[in-house]
Amino acid sequence: MKELFDLLRKKERKVLGITVLLLLVSLVFYFFIGLGEKRRYFRLNESFSAEEKNIQDLKTNQDEKKLEWNRWKKASLDIEGLQNNYFYDKEDIIQDLRQDLEKVFSRNSIPSPKIKYNYNALKVEKINNMTASFNIEGYYHLIRKFIYDLENFQKFLVIEKIDFIEINTNSGFLKIKLTVAGYYYEK
Repeated sequence: MKELFDLLRKKERKVLGITVLLLLVSLVFYFFIGLGEKRRYFRLNESFSAEEKNIQDLKTNQDEKKLEWNRWKKASLDIEGLQNNYFYDKEDIIQDLRQDLEKVFSRNSIPSPKIKYNYNALKVEKINNMTASFNIEGYYHLIRKFIYDLENFQKFLVIEKIDFIEINTNSGFLKIKLTVAGYYYEK
């Protein structure tokens, strides 16, 4: 190798030395600066991938929240529909409950009995009821139809209690005391 250097002229050696020096400087630059930038690039790329995953997770979470919001919105509309269609208004409950019971009585050809009304506070928030107690009498099949009509009435009319006052087993004639509850929602 020394013999090769001896064959070169001084100017060629100088050019070769500068070239080697530039090569060494380039290698040092590559190792210290270029590799650092390469590492920085990969770190930034990993960070970018993590942020893309975070954004995707946020979009998924946002979509889930939108679905949940829509479910709550539908539930709110359902509750509003229940309040409007199945519950009584607090101010008009006595008249409305009386009219609804009259409808059921007339559908079943039962004369309207004397009705006793009571307000009841329930432990459920904003929902209360009013009970109506009355005696009715008739044959078993008529009373059964009357109870069926009460249970299937469009508003929430719930039979809370049935007391048998008189039972005639020979004729099938019954005299019963019913307690019916109508529910209202306090706004």
